[in-house]
Amino acid sequence: MTLGHDHDWPTRLFGALIWFAMTLALSVEVCALIGWAFGHAGRGAAIGGLLNGLFWLWVLWDSAENRR
Repeated sequence: MTLGHDHDWPTRLFGALIWFAMTLALSVEVCALIGWAFGHAGRGAAIGGLLNGLFWLWVLWDSAENRR
């Protein structure tokens, strides 16, 4: 997305932020639940946050490479 040519960029930005927040919440909750089953809920939540960050880095990196 190029901000200079897209007149609807605030909507796209806020939509992306909502998607990020929702996927972060879901991954942290699911991984915390899995961690809780093994007695380490906090560690599971941290791993969920890390996995979510890696997922979004991969999505954005792949998207940037496809634009070239």
